[in-house]
Amino acid sequence: MFNILFAGTSDIGVETLKSLYNSNFFRVVGVLTSLDKPRGRSLVFKPSPIKEEAINLNIPVFQFESLKTEARNEIKKLNADSMVCFSYGKIFGPKFLSLFKYGSFNIHPSDLPNLRGPAPIQYSILNQNKKSAISIQSIGLEMDSGDIWYKKYFDLNGTETFRSLTSFISKEVSTFFPDLLNDCLNGRIQPEKQKGEATYTSIISKTESLVDFNNDITEIHASIRAFYPNIKVYTELFGKKLFLCGVYGGFDYLSNPYKIESSDFTTDRIGSPVIVSKERGIGFLCKDNNILFVNSLQSPGKKEMGFKDFLNGNKWLSSIILTQII
Repeated sequence: MFNILFAGTSDIGVETLKSLYNSNFFRVVGVLTSLDKPRGRSLVFKPSPIKEEAINLNIPVFQFESLKTEARNEIKKLNADSMVCFSYGKIFGPKFLSLFKYGSFNIHPSDLPNLRGPAPIQYSILNQNKKSAISIQSIGLEMDSGDIWYKKYFDLNGTETFRSLTSFISKEVSTFFPDLLNDCLNGRIQPEKQKGEATYTSIISKTESLVDFNNDITEIHASIRAFYPNIKVYTELFGKKLFLCGVYGGFDYLSNPYKIESSDFTTDRIGSPVIVSKERGIGFLCKDNNILFVNSLQSPGKKEMGFKDFLNGNKWLSSIILTQII
């Protein structure tokens, strides 16, 4: 049985932590996670999702400001054979990595070397990729540069949001990773160098969340999905901010979107809600007369609503939509 240190912070790693804990191959001797941070409107300091699960499983938790001498000395006492990292948030130096005689493994949700960095899931959606992957790699000294042990590919259909794709990957990793890690540590699988030119992601900023309806409909559709729910895309109508939380359709719809043909809809109405579909939502006019149907909306300080309830409670929006209903 191998002793494992699990390093993680965000909720995407919770299912994998549980699967390692419940495996017959491993003993999770410690969990390394980020410091507690203020969260919510009250800014109360709260533990990370990984820390909460570690406490629930009665696994020792370690939190350090940095991974220098003090951290290394504490982690060394665990006698961990290997470390598994899944969305931890810090860079590991060579002295820290040397603590694990069987090496360290990182779980990265992209087809490496594509989309290295902190936001691979968001960029998979923003780039409108039709396929993505989960890469299991050794931890290298440069960001996401380590050798590849295994890749699991999956298709994307253009309906994924950051939340739904994160949930899918979280569950998917937990189904295969313990068996895979056991094979790796027992020498039944050998890693390979990454092939191809690397591409990189950056941290998504709230400043990117104001929608520009002069962009292509596919870009707008992707940005709403990629940011939700951590950052919600918004527009402004008559001085009111309006969050666009959900959109209709996927790649199938975007390949042949609904178009407005009427001369009533001129370019000066781009970005305005111009039509309502009983099935699809509120239609916003984009360039080339394409219609982006939004089916979930939110006003600042209010709850997110389906489009029918939102229209009932916001007559100002209803009043500027032309009466056409499809």
